[in-house]
Amino acid sequence: MKEIRTDCRHYRGEYPCSLRKVCWECSDFAPIPPRALVIKFGAPGDALRTTPLLEKLRKEGYEEITWICDDVSREILEMVPGIDRLVPFSAHTWGLLDVETFDLLLSLDKHPTALACAARARAKDKRGFGVTPQGRLTVLDQRSHYALRLGIDDPLKFYENEKTVPEILFEMCGYEFKGERYALNPGPVPERAPRRILLNIGVGPRWPTKAWPRKNWIACARLLKNEGFSPLFCGGPAEETLLESYATAAGVEYVPVAPLRLFAQTIAGAAAVVTADSLALHIALAVGTPVIGLFCSTTAREIEWYGIGEALVSKSGPCYRADCASWPECMEEIEPEVVLEHLTARLSP
Repeated sequence: MKEIRTDCRHYRGEYPCSLRKVCWECSDFAPIPPRALVIKFGAPGDALRTTPLLEKLRKEGYEEITWICDDVSREILEMVPGIDRLVPFSAHTWGLLDVETFDLLLSLDKHPTALACAARARAKDKRGFGVTPQGRLTVLDQRSHYALRLGIDDPLKFYENEKTVPEILFEMCGYEFKGERYALNPGPVPERAPRRILLNIGVGPRWPTKAWPRKNWIACARLLKNEGFSPLFCGGPAEETLLESYATAAGVEYVPVAPLRLFAQTIAGAAAVVTADSLALHIALAVGTPVIGLFCSTTAREIEWYGIGEALVSKSGPCYRADCASWPECMEEIEPEVVLEHLTARLSP
């Protein structure tokens, strides 16, 4: 009987192997490399700022990386190099977890389904968040204790914490963060326009209190235009009906709502981005576009700026409230003139 090497990394089973050879005539056998499983659901920006771990996993020798996500984060993760297999969660995921074995599991999400996946997964080494027999969030080892505490200790999260999310994620996984970058490849990118400033008005549906008020955006656009910049309003599907009215009021143009890949390419081709705490902020950091972040309800302490961005923070925050009587006055504290000042300084040679 001719030997079939199912333990070779080139073997694919239902098709000829990647070398287009048969096992019994091949001298290029290579063992299956260490395999890692990442479980991360949730907001696209949150998923994107988890991607610095991919570079570290490669350096640690994990050459097969599977990532289980949900439909919310799927589109952005499809643009991430370094994920060998992206698995959007479905009923079939349980079968995968029952059959396959991994060398390392990184459980990085608190969603109950994500935790159930982590509990079901067969892995020699499990790190990150777990779930108790009573269905309560816990940690798989003490390296994730600080991350767990951040969710239940408001003073720590709001005022005391000095660690960025990538630092915290690396700590959960037993690694030291050394500036590893976000991973994102949106495809062909236009040449960067030196005076084009994107004004992203979108914040997503979960935290409407993140938004900078309309009057501030319009004033900012007018100031930028008067200084010789080319400001363009942009946003996501939720802002589609607002973009034209903002642009008309400010006397500037806007970018029509487009698929996420094109949105990321547009950000990559801009000179800079002004945005509240949003996916656009994380895309800018991923593609290397300078960014000014406007913060109040959420904390800017957790953002890793990589030397290309900075936060302008309202004195009234943070509060982590999606519905608050202090909005929009709290965000109005961030003045358009201050945004212009910081943006001009950041773009100066």
